[in-house]
Amino acid sequence: MRFHAITAENLNSLYGRHELDLDTGLGGAGLFLIQGPTGAGKSTLLDAICLALYGATPRLTGKVVRDGVLLDGVSESSPELTMSRGAGKALAEVVFTVSSQEGERTKYRAAWSVHRARQKAEGDFQSAVRRLERWENDRWVLLVESSKNKDFAPLFAEALEGLSFEDFQRTTLLAQFAFRQFLDADKTARANLLERMTASGRFRELGRSAAEQQRVARSAVEAVEAELAGRRLLTADERSERQNALATALSAASSLRQQQEGLQGRETAWSHYLQRRGATRAARTSSHSAEERARTHQPELDALALDDGARPAARALAVWQSARTVAQKAMEGLEGATLARQRAQGAHDAARQRAAETDAQRLASNARLSAAEPTLALATDAWQALAARTAAASTAELEEKARRDALARAQTALTTAERALAEVTSQRDDVARRLDAIPARDRVASEVGRIEDQVVRLKADEALGDARRRDSSKAADGLAELTQALAKANDAASTTTHAVASQRISVDRAKTALVAAAGGAEPDHALTAYGARRDGLAARVRLLEDLEGLLTEQTRLDASARVQLDATAGMVAELDRAKAAAAEQDRELRGLTEHLATVDALLLVLGKSLHLVELRDVLQDEHPCPLCGSGDHPFRERPETAPDASEYRRQQADQEAKRATLEAERTRRGTARDDAYGRVASLTASLEAEARVKAERDAQRIACESRLDGVLTTLEAAAVFERPVTSEVVTLARERAHRETTAVTAQLAALSEASKAHRSAEELLRELERTLAARREAVVKAEGEQQVQSSKLTSLTEDRVALEDRLGAQRLALRKSLDDVGIDAASPDVALVLLRERARAVESADAERVRLDALWQTRHTDVATAQERAAAAGLEAARTAAAHVAATAALDHARAESARYFDGEDPAAVRNRLQEALRAATAAHEAAQKAETASGAAHAATMATHDERQRALAEAESAATATQSDFNAQAGLLGLPGGAHGEAAVALRCLPDARREALVALNQRLQREGVAAASALAEAERAENDLRTALREDGHGTSLDGDDGDDDVARSAVAALALERAGLDGERSRLDQEAGALRGELSQDDAGRDERVALEARRLVLEEDRLHWTAIAELIGTNNGQAFVEIVQALNLSSVIARANDRLARFMPRYRLEQVIGEDHAPRLDFRVGDACGQGLPRPVKSLSGGESFIVSLALALGLADLRSSRLRIETLLIDEGFGSLDNDTLQHVLGALTALQEASGAQIGLISHVEAMREAIPAQIRVIPSGEGRSKAEFAPRG
Repeated sequence: MRFHAITAENLNSLYGRHELDLDTGLGGAGLFLIQGPTGAGKSTLLDAICLALYGATPRLTGKVVRDGVLLDGVSESSPELTMSRGAGKALAEVVFTVSSQEGERTKYRAAWSVHRARQKAEGDFQSAVRRLERWENDRWVLLVESSKNKDFAPLFAEALEGLSFEDFQRTTLLAQFAFRQFLDADKTARANLLERMTASGRFRELGRSAAEQQRVARSAVEAVEAELAGRRLLTADERSERQNALATALSAASSLRQQQEGLQGRETAWSHYLQRRGATRAARTSSHSAEERARTHQPELDALALDDGARPAARALAVWQSARTVAQKAMEGLEGATLARQRAQGAHDAARQRAAETDAQRLASNARLSAAEPTLALATDAWQALAARTAAASTAELEEKARRDALARAQTALTTAERALAEVTSQRDDVARRLDAIPARDRVASEVGRIEDQVVRLKADEALGDARRRDSSKAADGLAELTQALAKANDAASTTTHAVASQRISVDRAKTALVAAAGGAEPDHALTAYGARRDGLAARVRLLEDLEGLLTEQTRLDASARVQLDATAGMVAELDRAKAAAAEQDRELRGLTEHLATVDALLLVLGKSLHLVELRDVLQDEHPCPLCGSGDHPFRERPETAPDASEYRRQQADQEAKRATLEAERTRRGTARDDAYGRVASLTASLEAEARVKAERDAQRIACESRLDGVLTTLEAAAVFERPVTSEVVTLARERAHRETTAVTAQLAALSEASKAHRSAEELLRELERTLAARREAVVKAEGEQQVQSSKLTSLTEDRVALEDRLGAQRLALRKSLDDVGIDAASPDVALVLLRERARAVESADAERVRLDALWQTRHTDVATAQERAAAAGLEAARTAAAHVAATAALDHARAESARYFDGEDPAAVRNRLQEALRAATAAHEAAQKAETASGAAHAATMATHDERQRALAEAESAATATQSDFNAQAGLLGLPGGAHGEAAVALRCLPDARREALVALNQRLQREGVAAASALAEAERAENDLRTALREDGHGTSLDGDDGDDDVARSAVAALALERAGLDGERSRLDQEAGALRGELSQDDAGRDERVALEARRLVLEEDRLHWTAIAELIGTNNGQAFVEIVQALNLSSVIARANDRLARFMPRYRLEQVIGEDHAPRLDFRVGDACGQGLPRPVKSLSGGESFIVSLALALGLADLRSSRLRIETLLIDEGFGSLDNDTLQHVLGALTALQEASGAQIGLISHVEAMREAIPAQIRVIPSGEGRSKAEFAPRG
């Protein structure tokens, strides 16, 4: 983040609006100073930055006391703490850029503003508003505003690269008072400050969480172990006993189920026979009812027959009535055509009259135009004269205006020339005064060369002196570095000596731990013994796991065999039922086939009878019979009781429908029979497959028992347990072996770790001893180099003193020469520049005076010329004014002449009006003529329509006469009179359409009901006979003979079978309950075993989790979480000290911060200051002076900034106050280090201080200048 502009308006002492463009005002300087007296408002600029970016300031707290009263609810961003007194609004705005990982920069503008009600100083404060904008396409684009967007924080965070306010204070804005507190604080206060500055408090919750997770994991393991202890499972004998009892109960229940199904089938057959008996009686009753309904409706059907006879006459009557209607409509059309012809004749006459009137109007308009032509000619001449006079008057007016403008320009030019002459005169006087004010202007040119030679000699000696000083400084720096290197080497040697002693103790401790882990035995022998024991236990665990798997497999095979036995028994019962169903389908199919043959025979008889009846109906007198050849047929006339052909056809259709139904039923029954036999085949194949599966399972069981016997033999030889064994015994043995293996593995791991630690400690000790020898050699070498460098520094110091004496004499001589010419400057370069500028000023003034003299002559000539031109323009303006007056008089005369004709109206307008009236009259006449032509055409069209309607009437009357003749003929066939009398008689015989449709529907319905009743009766009788035959064939219905006594026999059979089946239901229910109880007990035991396995697996997982959290809790877990916080804070302090020492080496190489190490070799939250010039022992930080404390605190601030900025790039660093405690040399040293830091990092570094010496050291400055009454102004200091 880099800042480019800051705007502050009415913030504390900065009253009014202050806009600071850092890019322009600082001239691109990387290091700048915010300077001003104490209390002027320097830090207010930093407050403006913080308010714009975060809406808060670092200097203000959340509790404010004003006039002895605590202001509740006043936060860090409250306007009461930031707005200037007496202001109505306040603003803080900053423009900054951020850089992406790809190197692209994005510009933002963040603002914070607040105002009082109506922006009055006495108004109530309103809510503060924050805005964020981004520079896009050469304009600012609003991203978010707090008054419009509630969730504005994420966009601000994105623009600020995720830099929080706390991180901003630690990485960008460094307030010195916080780090001075850090130096002076005790251990507890320092821990609190470090927690706040490094945000390490979040690790306290991690420590608490680790301890809590350990407790939760331990509780979870204990809960699972308690649940395992409370589980009760069936033994193997108990489980086998219940499985055998379940198999017996299922077998008995299956037998009872088969008996019940047989009884159910017989009961269903008798019930169906009773239902068929009832259906037959109902069908017989329905057939009688249909016949009775047909007799009841016979009179209505006779009326339908009469209607059929009168239908042709009714159709002829309808045609006649339609023809009469057409003739009537033709008469009406003729009358309408007559009226239309009359209206067309009247319209044509009116159009002819309108044409004559418009022709008369056209002739009158033409006459008026001809009469006005002479007057129009005179008026036109007068108007042309008026136009010419008007143009002449306008021209004269324009020329007069142009001359007046020319006169004004001439007068303006004269005034300008006089003003220019006055300015040149004033400039001549100024140049003369400047020449008189230059001291010794006659000798300046001659003294420049001599003083330049003196300055060159002085600068050469000064350059030589600077080189000598640099050499001395380098020698001093080299000596300081060698001294520091020697101190570091001594420290390193001392540290390494302590480390060697400490490592020897560590080696002894590691050896003691190794011997303890080996149990007093030789470590290598102990490792071998533990390894062998672990391998043996692992092999035993594998055998136990194999045994457990074999027992599980054996149990699974037994259960599978029992399940298969039950399934096989069910499949056998299902096969028996399928066979019985197939036999039943065969019997039904045979019955349907026999019934179908009976229907086919009946259809043959009906066909022959129909053929005979049809032949009988077509017999004619004196024609032989087509069958027997006889001419005198004995049954030519049909007896009244014999059925006719339609009856035979109806019976034939009924039988064919019945045959189709029987054929469909036979097809369905055949499909059902095939499905039943397919089911039998499928069940048979399934039983064969089950037999094969059983054989395979028996083979698996034999192989499992063989493997089980081998494993048991091996384990008995190892004395693990004896036979017989159960899965519980195996599980306990496996768990015991697992525990022993875990214990041995842990002992082996501990021994290995102890051995490894011992070897590592010895190797580290040897390495430290080699390092100590090398560092002692480095100390001796550094002492020799220090002596050589000290001698060199002494020689350089003597040469520099002699050179400085010579420079003093040269400066005195130069000062005397400058005094002679009146030059007073602090440095030779400045004096030489001033002298040269004075010479150039004299030369320039002389040249300027000559130039101004020539210019004065030119300006004087210009004034005379302008006066002449102004006089000539005045004369020309008077002439054009007189011409304008004459033209105006002529124009007035022409206007009076033109007013004599048509009351002053334009003759062209009068002519146009008369011509327009003529054109309108002509157009009206033409329109009237067109209307006359159109009305004539319309009259002719109506005449044609009238003639056509007359022809249509004649045709309609002829058609009505013809259709009446047709109707009379049809009425005569019925014996009815013709004409209107016959029309009424036919209407009486014809039925209404609705009535006829109802009678037709009734006839059809009665026929359908009769056919349906007969068919239903035959079907019911057939079904009853089929069931009775089936019951006789089964041997249960031998007493059935088809009379009324069959109902009592069937009811008795149904009651007896129901009673017998109810007795079997009770026994089967008892067996089902017994089997359900046994199955539930076995299922519960299976579920308990599965749950026990799951609990064991869960216990192992939880135990592993408990060990994991126990290890973590032993490292960082405590109830209050403070242990982990202290570890993190100590590590953070180490990182901060390391980075601070890098800065401190540049600021003050003499000092170095050292963190205190405890007796357990762990770093502590305390540090000391190592002094290279002291006794070699570190001293407390409280012993530092004020300036030294500032240097150390600044190094700590920069170190923390480095630590916090390791994850993001910091491009701006603002350091607030603290430089006043430094002496001049230390201040210069610190500023040099900060300059080097800025040049190396390219960052923008701003310093805030009131120290006067920093104004000379840092050219780029923002000055805060008090203006009285507690108000200040901020501005850039002039540069150069």
